[in-house]
Amino acid sequence: MSDTESLIRDALRMRADQAPPPGPVLAALRRPRKSRTSFLLVLAAAATAAVVAVVATAVGRPTAESPPATSVEIPIEPTIPTVSLGFSPTWLPEGFTERQRLVDPATYTRRTWEQGESTAKATNPSLEFTVQPANESTGAMADAIANALEAYRVTVNGAPGVVSGATTVLWQPEPEVYLSVTLRNIPDARTTAVRIAESVRPDPGPVRLPVSLGGSRGIQAHGGLPEGWQASTTGVHDGVTYNVLLSRRPYGFEGSPTMTTARGLTARYYAADGGHLVVELRPDVHLQVSGIGVRAAGLAELTAAAEAVVVDPEPDLAWAGG
Repeated sequence: MSDTESLIRDALRMRADQAPPPGPVLAALRRPRKSRTSFLLVLAAAATAAVVAVVATAVGRPTAESPPATSVEIPIEPTIPTVSLGFSPTWLPEGFTERQRLVDPATYTRRTWEQGESTAKATNPSLEFTVQPANESTGAMADAIANALEAYRVTVNGAPGVVSGATTVLWQPEPEVYLSVTLRNIPDARTTAVRIAESVRPDPGPVRLPVSLGGSRGIQAHGGLPEGWQASTTGVHDGVTYNVLLSRRPYGFEGSPTMTTARGLTARYYAADGGHLVVELRPDVHLQVSGIGVRAAGLAELTAAAEAVVVDPEPDLAWAGG
């Protein structure tokens, strides 16, 4: 491994280790425990279905005893928070489809594309694109670019950059931001990565968040899953932090649910594993609010939090198959 490759890999590692706590988005990665019933249903439905970590476990379909939702309309919310992706590539190799977005304005934006089946495989050709604001943790990135050996130096639309391992292009188009393109399982990856990097343009336009709680602007969204798209965040209501998930299908948890209502709609409350409230906003959209950690959230708390969640009635998830 060359000195340049070591510098870039150390820089990217430092970005993850030293960046401010990712807060809203990364907390949403907690998985609730799978219920045995839901797990068996998933195995019967699709033996090869992939489990993708957001807050998800096995997918549970609505049970026969669950009453139908009282409405199929999602109420219009007064304020839909927005974020900016910052930059976006305008050219990709044929057949690449975006699968995941992790956006946290306080830390960084990471987007991934894959070529091939929607269920992720380690051998699939893939692309990762990151937007990293310059901060106290990005000094190693600046050093990697400044001290790169001549053979690894590149220029991306006039900006200095460096190539590592023939798979990653790191460059600084503006003083306050670093961008990187990483390719895996692609022939001639260096040439392709540089071409993708040169296609990147500013993308400052506002993107509406599918779901938010307490003004949270961190979001992690997945597309191409067997169970459809899903988007998660973490937010605070009345001083308590909750995981929030918006998804195509509801999730199953241990134990029998208590049937209740929230947001004027049918809901199911599960007391196990910190507490979960699943609200059917409409037959193909479900809202899940969950307690975090050892502090269990009761039905009243979860209901109040669910009432405070802001849901985009028409979430912009076309990229994710929504």
